[in-house]
Amino acid sequence: MSTHSQQAVDWFLRLRSEGCTEADRAAFQSWLSADPDHRKEFTEVRSMWGGMDKVLARPFPELEACLALPPRPASSLAGGLTSLGRWLTWSPANQFIPALLALVLVAGGWWLWEALSVQTAIYETAVGEQKTVTLADGSRLDLNTGTRVTTAFSSRRRSIELLQGEAAFTVVHQSDRSFTVSAGGRHILDIGTQFVVHQHQNRIDVTVTQGSVLISRDEKAGSSSSGESVVLEAGHRLRYVVGGQDDGGVIALDPTESHRSTAWRDGKLIFSGVRLAEAVQEVNRYWPGQIVIDAPNLADVKVQGVFNVRQLDQFFTTLPRILPVEVSRRSPQYILITARHSGSSN
Repeated sequence: MSTHSQQAVDWFLRLRSEGCTEADRAAFQSWLSADPDHRKEFTEVRSMWGGMDKVLARPFPELEACLALPPRPASSLAGGLTSLGRWLTWSPANQFIPALLALVLVAGGWWLWEALSVQTAIYETAVGEQKTVTLADGSRLDLNTGTRVTTAFSSRRRSIELLQGEAAFTVVHQSDRSFTVSAGGRHILDIGTQFVVHQHQNRIDVTVTQGSVLISRDEKAGSSSSGESVVLEAGHRLRYVVGGQDDGGVIALDPTESHRSTAWRDGKLIFSGVRLAEAVQEVNRYWPGQIVIDAPNLADVKVQGVFNVRQLDQFFTTLPRILPVEVSRRSPQYILITARHSGSSN
């Protein structure tokens, strides 16, 4: 340990002692002002102890009062060191210095190890691509088209952020290590679960297919009684606006709708009487180009069928057979849907 580091620890212990006087605080200010390295070393010691205060539930008002004093001239440094040396010579607390130093160093090392041990990763898919990832804890992550997530796993928590797109989570529950997904300003805490989170523009859909999740604005919320938290059970969906309020609240899904919302995991798109505009919007998520409906009166026409996301040409060839439309390819990726002309046949 360097001389400055040793002095910083000594001052720290002195300021925490019951015998610390105004003269000691003034001398400390002189020492602090004498060299920029003094403040740097002292800040590091204080930072390490700050986390320990949370564990020991012991505040440090003496230090705050001391740091609030105006800087003293560097010429007073000798007096500061004399005061410090005098305290170290006679103080009965000296017998605890080795133990306290060890505690500070061990605690600092633990927090440093904790920070360095966080494993981070980024997973993403291109338009039309789907991917399954087995995470380090054994949990399964299914990424739908155009999705991007980040993960940060440590010994105490597993955190995932959905930046865009849609992902399904099959979580290996660990009672001593939480699993949280953040999306659109809210946090989804696993309670032994399979669930899907879909972010589309400014809307988030959370659908639980097994178990339950706790959804909260506060990442540290631990129960449904905290703030605006809500427990979402299997077979239910919560829709909310990014950074805003719920959009429709909790919705109970019938088995057909629940299956439809997760069919993409099997490479399927299921349309059961949905508007053509909605069907095209969904297919556009997987299509590398653009699909356009060129007749407003077609938007509300109902579509029914099951389509393979890896064979979207099937969707384009099927539409004219089941609806009064024509589908034309203006370029390899640009698809135009228009009303069928009178007299045209399938």
